[in-house]
Amino acid sequence: MDPSTSEAPGPSGPSTRGVAWAVVAFFMAEGVLRSGYFHFGARAEGTDPPYLDALLSELTGAGATALLFFAVIVPACRRFPVERGRRIVHLAAHAGAAAVYSITKTLLMGVSRAGLWPLAGLGSYDYGELGYRITMEAANDVTSYAVMAFGVHVFFAWQAQKERELSRARLEARLNEARLSALQGRLQPHFLFNTLNTIAQLIHTDPTRAEATVERLAEMFRYVLNGSERGLVSLGEELAFLDVYLEIEQARFGERLRVIREIAPGALGLSVPSLVLQPLVENAIRHGQAGDGSVDLTIRVQPQAKVIVITIA
Repeated sequence: MDPSTSEAPGPSGPSTRGVAWAVVAFFMAEGVLRSGYFHFGARAEGTDPPYLDALLSELTGAGATALLFFAVIVPACRRFPVERGRRIVHLAAHAGAAAVYSITKTLLMGVSRAGLWPLAGLGSYDYGELGYRITMEAANDVTSYAVMAFGVHVFFAWQAQKERELSRARLEARLNEARLSALQGRLQPHFLFNTLNTIAQLIHTDPTRAEATVERLAEMFRYVLNGSERGLVSLGEELAFLDVYLEIEQARFGERLRVIREIAPGALGLSVPSLVLQPLVENAIRHGQAGDGSVDLTIRVQPQAKVIVITIA
């Protein structure tokens, strides 16, 4: 929270620079309002001091407060957060910072007023006995320091929450990118292009089958996305997904494409990595291992070794 800091605004909040200047504006506005309070209070008591006296008094106080807010209070809150485990030590540090804040603020007000009063035609400024002045100001400054330090801690907590939300959003974006990469890697581009060409041809010759092929393609996309999230699926789910893929391929190859299966009893409930079968069968079809149009898929289980053996020929 430094008014000279230039940071871009986050996705759901203002920039730190904007917040800092808003704090400065608040202090100065408070100074103007307080000047009216003291000026009209004096008028109510029957005296008629110049308004400029009250205005300069409160603005110099507000300016000193704003300066020390960024020079003392914000760094102290950043360096000594009041949190569990170090609360007593950090509260003691804030007590020292409050003393520095109050004494420095009192001296700044005295010096600035001593210089401004003659320039404004108000004569010399009488600050009174410095020791008493410091003691007097400390009575208010301890409370104001505590209120401002609390506000800074709240702001830091808000910033931390926003940063956590931003980090989660970035992680989710990376996860979605990874899922998209998995989708692109597992559904080969040439398969998608061939399927779209097949659909384009069927639209004119067999609209019903074209619509069914589009639905099967959508099922494949849904399964791939869900499988990327789950990691492991049952062998029965993998075989059902393979049926969807083969239905699309049969729209291209017709009855020439046949799959002969030999599945071990009790294997359907076993867990396997998602999309373990379809790429293997696609590779066999693509590279001509199924020369006569048939693919032999054999799945055996070796219980003792806890191994599933998948053979495609």
